[in-house]
Amino acid sequence: MRTNKPGLTTRSLLRHGGKVNFELNRLAARGNRGRIVYVTTKAEIENLDLSRFVITFGPRIQPEEALRMRARILFVVEGYDADSAELFEIPAVRRYYAQADKRWPAWCFYADLASECLAMVAACIIPRVVATRRTRRRRNDVHILHSDLTAFFARGLTPVAFLHKKVGISEQEGAAMLGEAARYLRLPEA
Repeated sequence: MRTNKPGLTTRSLLRHGGKVNFELNRLAARGNRGRIVYVTTKAEIENLDLSRFVITFGPRIQPEEALRMRARILFVVEGYDADSAELFEIPAVRRYYAQADKRWPAWCFYADLASECLAMVAACIIPRVVATRRTRRRRNDVHILHSDLTAFFARGLTPVAFLHKKVGISEQEGAAMLGEAARYLRLPEA
């Protein structure tokens, strides 16, 4: 991400980032590196069925399982590969991720920060997102206000702190992990 104007952040997302076929092809080309792919189905999206999401990532997760998944999850969506729109441009996907964020916004604990995963999730949740098409580069520039990214990050602080305590991560180590997520999101320095 780079800053073009005060309060505006730009991140170049790979075309179709977060779609199953795209992510699986990318993993095959670059290697898995211990990532875990969590696939949300089109039926779950269209029915706003958050039950599997909450069971998998919610507050009742076993500590060993939460620790195993920490910073390793690629959140992907199945069923929209043929759609030329980015996931954050699809209303049903945006509704699903917005509801998931309201239920348990612990994205910064689970998301793999070496991928575009957290950026894709944020773009689906944040209400004001502008995409500029770059046809020659096969990339799109996604513009998000710093204030919206800050709010996205802040909503997750309590559930992430809860998970850190649950799995035995010290406050100092937890703060360092949150610092990594803040740098990934290119949040303004405090």
